[in-house]
Amino acid sequence: GIWTGTTNTISATGGGDILFTGSNSTVHATNPGAIYIQGGDIIATTGYVKLDGGTSGVVTSTSTNTTNLGALAAGSATGAVTVVGDRITAAGTTTIKTTGAVVQEPSSASFATTYNASTLNVTAGAASLRIGKSGNTSGVTLSAGTVSVLGDINVYGAAITDGASLTTTSGGNVNLIGSGATSVSGAISSNGAVTVNGTS
Repeated sequence: GIWTGTTNTISATGGGDILFTGSNSTVHATNPGAIYIQGGDIIATTGYVKLDGGTSGVVTSTSTNTTNLGALAAGSATGAVTVVGDRITAAGTTTIKTTGAVVQEPSSASFATTYNASTLNVTAGAASLRIGKSGNTSGVTLSAGTVSVLGDINVYGAAITDGASLTTTSGGNVNLIGSGATSVSGAISSNGAVTVNGTS
């Protein structure tokens, strides 16, 4: 697997891409990611950032720590930011800044366990955000955070719990497509349509 500490900076500010591909022979209960990021900065100005943990998954931040993907607050990025893993968790804060598309999805058809983000921020008018895939049968939990994108926000899961604020600013729709119980406590502001599916 791949591990980074809390003070690492990995940058491709000359136009290149950043790709992490990790694998584990065993999924550990306490360190469940083939890519395990405690905190730090993974930034690319025009290239893409992709973290691919396969079936073992990705930890994007740990408790009390912050991971910046794409760009720092004072910087800019235009490439896609993609996280792939059957287990994606963030006990800390994960902040994504880019004008490209943002995707967090399983390697398989569904997440192996509930997608869980303690605090997810998507800033700087990203093109779109998608969490999960159509047909995902595992839950999705966004406990807190601020998401603002130009286009669509699509979340696919079984039970969906959203405590983050979700905003689209340029005609984008907000679609929370759940096959289980769906609970929304975060504010939703859409320049397009809002669709919330789920059972009570």
